[in-house]
Amino acid sequence: MANCVLHGAKGYDSDRIRRTIETRGSLPNIPSRITSKREACFSPCLYKSGDVIERMFGRLQEFRRIAIR
Repeated sequence: MANCVLHGAKGYDSDRIRRTIETRGSLPNIPSRITSKREACFSPCLYKSGDVIERMFGRLQEFRRIAIR
């Protein structure tokens, strides 16, 4: 049973990276590249939820820039 789901961009779509993630006990949620020969298991709904996390970190960085002025 996996502990968490790791989201990644298309640039991280390789069998080696996927195996590394799986051996560490997580599930990779990485979209396949257009040139990829096999279709990987991918959940677009989970991938879109990762955008919320990215926006949160962006806002934290923005507030940090304002606070240290």
